[in-house]
Amino acid sequence: SSSSMTRFAIARRLHGTRHGASCLNLASRSRTWSSSARAAPESGYVQERLVSSTSLAEVLDLIHSGPDRWGRISLSTAWHRLGKFADRSRDKRGIKDAMRRLSDVHLAKGFEGYKPRNLGNIIWAWGKLQYRDGTVVQAGCKMVVDAPEKFAARDLSNIVYALALMRHKHWDLLASVGDHLPGRTAEFSPQGVSNMLYAWALLGYKRRPVLRALCDSALGTLADYKPQELSIVVYACGMLDFRHEDLIAEACQQTSRRLAELSEQNISNIVHGLGRLEFKCADTLRAVCSHSISRLPGFTAQGIANTAYGLGTLRFRDDEFVRALCQHIPSRVTEFTPQNLGNTAFAFGSMKFRVAGVVRCERDQRKTSSASRSVEREDRTCSDRVAKTFFKWNSRSNQQVF
Repeated sequence: SSSSMTRFAIARRLHGTRHGASCLNLASRSRTWSSSARAAPESGYVQERLVSSTSLAEVLDLIHSGPDRWGRISLSTAWHRLGKFADRSRDKRGIKDAMRRLSDVHLAKGFEGYKPRNLGNIIWAWGKLQYRDGTVVQAGCKMVVDAPEKFAARDLSNIVYALALMRHKHWDLLASVGDHLPGRTAEFSPQGVSNMLYAWALLGYKRRPVLRALCDSALGTLADYKPQELSIVVYACGMLDFRHEDLIAEACQQTSRRLAELSEQNISNIVHGLGRLEFKCADTLRAVCSHSISRLPGFTAQGIANTAYGLGTLRFRDDEFVRALCQHIPSRVTEFTPQNLGNTAFAFGSMKFRVAGVVRCERDQRKTSSASRSVEREDRTCSDRVAKTFFKWNSRSNQQVF
């Protein structure tokens, strides 16, 4: 037929390109799709356009044309590109409309017949987009619950991570993946392990056999982990209150050796995680404090508070580092939230580092009104007090009682 000729003509024209194989595959398998034969050439064309898209505007234009006749692969790619480009755009209305159009297709046709990788890409995009349609999410997740063994380790990691980003606690899916995961941990990459641990932490899913299987698989391989992945492992274990002695000890060794590679956020996450786990590795903490003094300007207020909190929880005090904090914080104290200030005050108290007024400031924060103006007023008052306190300490540091 003429439509069949057109389909194969498109495939042949693309032969030799990076998209030629996928288009030829679409053409040869078009009879297996639930959509009509007439829609197949359009689906192949749309897929090519989606794959080659370089901006959100291109993706939105294609979705706006109507995805109801697209094939499964094109729908999956549309979601993936939408999730990929959404962070770079302020067109929230356009994104919302595109999600609605794609959702309508799934509500009408369901998710039967999707390949595991395609479904994994869709759920990954939902996480990036903070998708909230419960009916569609439930339907997609059910496909994973029924057959987790069909999904690659990477896809399972992305799916659970996406649920965490959505804060969607689909307990059946988590239980299904949790039952299936221990026998396949060797298939997970460092990114897969770290993402999975972080996802469990965000969801508050503390299933110890699963956590132990993941940590066991990472043991002896942390040297291969990127700085971000290494820090996430420690931070997530801390959030989960899961103390894998051997793995955390190895993480401490890697931290000491790779401080120059770690970002300020990586460092604060690791120290915070060690604090939550009450894992006091003095050599690593000493190295972290010494190394971090010159990098304090690169820490966020949250990072400074988390680092201080971790050290305070461990009751580990490095006087030189604390002095550096006292010199650094006053110029940035307005960046601190009430919780940041409270954590910093807690840290000084735990380290028996006497800074008059900080505890009083923490109490003020607890009395903060829920009204935004009251919060801002209390923040300013507390910030002024903390700034004066630190400046006062600096002016007579030689007389300070430790």
